[in-house]
Amino acid sequence: MFKPWSAFPTLCGGVLLLGACSNSVQQSTTTPLQAATWEAGGICSTRIPAVKMERVEPDGRYWWRGTTDSNAYTRTFQECVGTERAKIMYGKAEPKELLRKAYLTKASPASTDTLISGPPAVTNFQVDQPVFLYFELNKSGRATAAKFKWYDPAGTVAYQNDRALRDGSGGTGGWTWFTERLPSASVRQPGQWTLEIAFDEQVVGRYPFTVSQQ
Repeated sequence: MFKPWSAFPTLCGGVLLLGACSNSVQQSTTTPLQAATWEAGGICSTRIPAVKMERVEPDGRYWWRGTTDSNAYTRTFQECVGTERAKIMYGKAEPKELLRKAYLTKASPASTDTLISGPPAVTNFQVDQPVFLYFELNKSGRATAAKFKWYDPAGTVAYQNDRALRDGSGGTGGWTWFTERLPSASVRQPGQWTLEIAFDEQVVGRYPFTVSQQ
């Protein structure tokens, strides 16, 4: 079962790992993740003045404090920090670093779902049935040119789709999920298939799967 994301905003707390209210002063920046979190916190506090970031750990955990009417804004602040931090961390990253997770499956989530986990992974399919790729990208603030090549058992490209991938709202803050589909009409030959994914002309993954007669 797909698991939609949910959160319970509080007046004070921590993100990534739960934390208690804190009056700590800012710590000196020691890691790229810590620096990116502070920068994202500043951006998001400008947008959401009711919530302020107070402390950031080297591993990216952070603590915030809000005004008495901030509860309604805490979730928005968390989503903002996750998104802006990802853009800072991955804005100039190599294409392979954008791919957070990818696997084949028989089902596709609804396009409107916000997920914390995707559908179950599958590697065995049947002739004349569609094959889905579920994948997650770290948000980067830039468009990524993607190519999806589906190779049949003979090594021939049975189907290819090129598309531009842009940050969306389908993940929890710092990432976005997508799906790609091999149409059933293209799934004609039983045997060992391979999906090849390329971002910005760089191959970032190959995913083998088996197609069997029904």
